[in-house]
Amino acid sequence: MGPALDAGRPRDAADRDHDMGAVRDAAPDTPLLLDAADEPDAASVPDAGTERDGGRADAGSAIEDAGPSDAALGDASGFGSGRGTFYATSLEVDFGGMPVAVHNVGARFRADDASVACATAATVGVCVYERCTGLPVEPVPPLPHAGTLEVRGGASDVRLSPMADGSYEEVIGMTPLWRGGEELTFAAHGGDVAAFAVTLHGVPAIVLSEPTIPEPPSLLAIDRSLGLPLAWRPDETGVIVGDVLVVLTVGEDPAEIVRCRFEAAAASAVAPPELLGMLPPGRARLNVLAQDHEIVELGAWSIEVFTMSGSSDTASHSTVEVDVALL
Repeated sequence: MGPALDAGRPRDAADRDHDMGAVRDAAPDTPLLLDAADEPDAASVPDAGTERDGGRADAGSAIEDAGPSDAALGDASGFGSGRGTFYATSLEVDFGGMPVAVHNVGARFRADDASVACATAATVGVCVYERCTGLPVEPVPPLPHAGTLEVRGGASDVRLSPMADGSYEEVIGMTPLWRGGEELTFAAHGGDVAAFAVTLHGVPAIVLSEPTIPEPPSLLAIDRSLGLPLAWRPDETGVIVGDVLVVLTVGEDPAEIVRCRFEAAAASAVAPPELLGMLPPGRARLNVLAQDHEIVELGAWSIEVFTMSGSSDTASHSTVEVDVALL
C-alpha cells in the first residue's frame, strides 16, 4: 500500500514506496506502480487532505510504549533528518486464477538529500496532480534505522530488526494479518530515528461498485472531462474504517499521477475532471485501496505509518490494479 498525502512537498523514493506498496506482486514500490525491485522505498504517501487528529506523534510517550531502545536515540550515526515508511498490508491477490491471502510488513528510512522524484503541480480538494521526472539515486549504506520494529495486535505479531547496513528485510506471509477493524500498534524501539508508537486500524478491503470494471483484456474507459465517479461498500466483514486511496498513473519514468484520499465512510466520491484533464489520453493504471495512516513527526524526521488492504476477486479486483483507457 497512508499515510496522509502531503500535497505541499515534493516526494522522493521513500515517499513513492508506500503509496501503492503491496499493490503489485504484493510488494511496495515506485510512483504508485510498485516494482518489487524498488521495494519500500516502497510505501510514504503524501496526504492530499488534512492530517488526521492525532496523526503526529512525538518521541515523548512513544518511547514508553515502544519499549527499551536498541541504540542511543537521535542522531547516532550522523543522520540528522529524513523520511521513513513503516507499513503493513493484507491483500487478497489472484494467483493462477485462485485468490491467495498475502501480508507484508516492512520499513525504510532515508536521510534527506537533494534528489526528488515527484512534485505536486496542482491540488483540488483532497486530490493532487503530480509530475514525476525520474527516479532518484538510491542512497548508499549505511542507512538510518529506528532500531527494532514491532507490529502487534494482528493475527500474529511481527518483529523487524535492522540489518548491518541499516535496512530492514520485508516480512511476507501467506495468511491475512487482520480480518478488519482490529487495532494494530506500530512501535519503533529507537536508533538513529527516535522511538515512537502509533495505533492504526487493520483496514478491511472495500468492494468497488462504481465504476464497473470490465473483464481483462478489456480496458476501463474514463472520460477525463467527466472526472472519475467512484462508489464503494464494505466487504463481507461489514466494517469500513480509514480512507480510500485512489491513484491514476500514466507512464512509469517519467510518470504523471492523480492521487486522491477519500474518507471511507463517505461511500462515494469523484476524482475531479480538472486534474484528470491534466493527464494525457491513452493507457493508464488505476489503483483503489483501503488505507489507514498516520504521519509521525520526530524533530526533523517525518515517518509515514500505514495499513493497507485490497482484493483481487471478481467483485472488487479493481482495488489491486486496473488497466485504463483515458479518453
